[in-house]
Amino acid sequence: MFNPVVEGLRAVGALMVLVHHYVFYLTPVWAERLLGLHFFHVGVDLFFVLTGYLFAPLLLGFHTQTIKVFVRRRIWRLYPMYLISLILALFLSAGDLGEDLFQLLRHLLFLQAAPDQNLADVGYFSEVYWTLTVEVAFYVLIALSLKLPHSWLSSSQRFWWLAVIAMVGFITLYSFQYAPSNKDWVVRQAQLPALLIEFWFGMAVFWLLKQSGDHYKHYYPLFLGFGLVILVALYWYYPTALAESISPRPFGWFNVLAAFGFALLLAGILLAQQKGLLLPKSWGQMAVKAGAGSYGIYLLHDFIAQLVFLWAMPPNISVVTALLLTLCTSVLLYKWVEAPCREYGRSK
Repeated sequence: MFNPVVEGLRAVGALMVLVHHYVFYLTPVWAERLLGLHFFHVGVDLFFVLTGYLFAPLLLGFHTQTIKVFVRRRIWRLYPMYLISLILALFLSAGDLGEDLFQLLRHLLFLQAAPDQNLADVGYFSEVYWTLTVEVAFYVLIALSLKLPHSWLSSSQRFWWLAVIAMVGFITLYSFQYAPSNKDWVVRQAQLPALLIEFWFGMAVFWLLKQSGDHYKHYYPLFLGFGLVILVALYWYYPTALAESISPRPFGWFNVLAAFGFALLLAGILLAQQKGLLLPKSWGQMAVKAGAGSYGIYLLHDFIAQLVFLWAMPPNISVVTALLLTLCTSVLLYKWVEAPCREYGRSK
């Protein structure tokens, strides 16, 4: 059963990343005016928080599942749309065929953002693909946890041990040769040890609702308020962080704080949902439908923009056209490819 809150936020995250990338395609005047919209790269951090929330029951031992079932479901969930996007990537690539095929192999194994890569290789086909390496690394962690007997570590112990591991991983990689303008430092930040803390924030939301949801549901305005304050403050500070970084994504404490803000928002909205304060059922159904196409939007939006710009239309018109085509294509591919493959993975 899809939760409209989670699915709606999925759609928001995908559209945030789309807006961040599409600003690059605007005319120079408009790109300069809308420079602050690159802040929407934090949609990636929202995705990490949501993933942590969704998989917390498995990782913390509340639900059981065999590794075989888990891996099969992940493969049929990730690969079909991923392969379609890689075909587009190869079609649009202007690189050497031999290098394209080598990078394709790395991408098929989700090694495109491995620590041995340089920054150019990480974004060889697309700047969005690095997040899949992090997600798959997180899935490996979940698979390992499925083999861990519950008698060894209780759910509570798993939760707090993961908190310690996430904190140590972030502090170690963040502080080691700290240099946000250094390519090697940036690549190290795109690894699970540096980002596990963002997934843990999502797990913490699950833990809060599982253990004390009824107690805290009256405080949902505080969660929403603090979350919004953090995100607004980061938006205000973003130009300063951007000036210090080699990429539009500052990484480090900036994005961890963004993830924390999103976790507070997620907790506040879910607590409000428990109180029955959300929008009518029809709106919830719309949120679920919007979230259904989020994976396609995330994977395909940049490639569709590149295709549209081959038509030599004015840049701003091309951006609007690419947006509409991305939305339509994602909906159709969800209906014809993604949903059937997901159901097949679940039915075996």
